[in-house]
Amino acid sequence: MDKPQRMKNIYSLSGEEPEPITGQKSFEDLMAATRKHWQTSGRRDESGMRRRKKSLADGTMTVTGYCLRSVMRKMGGIELTQEWIDSAAEKLKIAGLDERTINNYMLSIDRVFQANGADVIVPQFEETFVEHYHYSISEAEKLIRFGRKEPSKAILGFLYFQGPRVGELCNVNMEHLDMGARRVKLYGQKTRKWRTIPLNPKLLPYLTPWLEMREKIVRVLQNSGGQVPNALFLNQCGRRVTEKGVEKLVERTAKKAGFEGKALEEAHPHTLRHSIANHLLHEYNPKWDIPSVAYFLGDSIDTVEKYYAHTNVENCERNMARMF
Repeated sequence: MDKPQRMKNIYSLSGEEPEPITGQKSFEDLMAATRKHWQTSGRRDESGMRRRKKSLADGTMTVTGYCLRSVMRKMGGIELTQEWIDSAAEKLKIAGLDERTINNYMLSIDRVFQANGADVIVPQFEETFVEHYHYSISEAEKLIRFGRKEPSKAILGFLYFQGPRVGELCNVNMEHLDMGARRVKLYGQKTRKWRTIPLNPKLLPYLTPWLEMREKIVRVLQNSGGQVPNALFLNQCGRRVTEKGVEKLVERTAKKAGFEGKALEEAHPHTLRHSIANHLLHEYNPKWDIPSVAYFLGDSIDTVEKYYAHTNVENCERNMARMF
């Protein structure tokens, strides 16, 4: 799911003013119970066996709170009933949101209801498939070339050639990089698991100069008595790069590269992730198989099939038609 700042506003589309939340304490109590329920590694059942359940990441809980607060404002409060959640889904639909966004809101509300013991059936709408926007290979490489020296080129190259989520890039430390084996370890923001992936050889011309420059920066910081961060990528202040800083870097570089229209509108780190996924499956020779791309991205095979491999009913129908 997208981050809170990238979620579609449920009021701006309908032109309505949000209702004040009735019972702010109720929201806090609901979220406290939700965190306790979903961020516990497991509980013992009646037989004493420990039953593990999915533990959600902090970012997912933040999105859940954002969605809950937004819908409570829309509804003027909350009731843990089937009638309330049906009415909330209908209001989101009237507000003009697409089916996928409504389903994302409902998924978050469902987490809250489950955690608070409400037995309801959450409405789900059939989604219209929308393919993720991605750059062509030439556009992605052009974006990297227009990076302002180091570490901009290395950051942009890492985003494209390794395909991490922006938070995964920001959290890479020097010990996670093995230049001898040409590998890097990434900690999945969604999976909350480590994965080791090979370094793309095309990244090395951008990464190697940055590593040399980083050594000089570290020596300067050590000589001045400053604290030396262990992060792979540092900003101009010698600190670990932030997600917001990387997002601004991509947007600024896209403008500098002369991107226009949709290419400029979609100038975001995640677009480079979508781009490498599509290129690995469809452009590069030899093409990668779906399980390898899923592991490389830290995504599920179902996600890769749906959004990158284009395995949907329409494509199946076209392939069927070619057989006869």
